[in-house]
Amino acid sequence: MVYLAFAVSMHAERLWGWPFLILSLVVGLIGGAGAVFAWDRLKAVWSRFPTKHKVLLIGAVIALIMAVSFVSNYGKSDATSNMLIELGGVVFALLLWGFYWLFCRFLDAIWARLHNR
Repeated sequence: MVYLAFAVSMHAERLWGWPFLILSLVVGLIGGAGAVFAWDRLKAVWSRFPTKHKVLLIGAVIALIMAVSFVSNYGKSDATSNMLIELGGVVFALLLWGFYWLFCRFLDAIWARLHNR
């Protein structure tokens, strides 16, 4: 759906026609249904991983992202700034994930306190 909204906001119907927008809607709906199905399965697998494996997997994904960034920016004049921006994006994503985890713990504690009254 995000892809369809992006296409409509960019007036893609003028560039590629209405069949493109209909195709975007169909692809978005199928992709969204697939993402919901995959998310449920991945959540079940992720919850069974020990913490050590979770940390290693996250570290491997971050290393892969930074390696791909290095390879794609190699030899460019603005490679350093691109690498710093991508590193900042990774750090920002990790901070958001950490704040989400803290906020969930906070809400669980409040719910437990209110529920036990």
